[in-house]
Amino acid sequence: MGFGCLMCKKPTYIRYKKFQASFHSFPKCPIQKKIWIKKCKLTTISPFKYPKLCSFHFELGCFKENTKTRILKPDAIPTIFVRRFMKKKLFEDGILKESLT
Repeated sequence: MGFGCLMCKKPTYIRYKKFQASFHSFPKCPIQKKIWIKKCKLTTISPFKYPKLCSFHFELGCFKENTKTRILKPDAIPTIFVRRFMKKKLFEDGILKESLT
């Protein structure tokens, strides 16, 4: 069974494969997880069993260099969000705050 990005609307395997996207789980460290949730302007991630963000939400400097696969640096924080690409249902369910820019 596939998975997609928690934030992106219409997540398709073809789109992700075409742009060589990678997926990254929310950090286990409670402090880092809280920072990610705040940066994503989420109210919660609890309804989701395995929440992940795709690599489109991270700047290139957030990834370790010279690795075969895309690996986030331990201090990486998602910073790229474009409202028109966000899932409308997240807004409707009150999971995503309206102030996302």
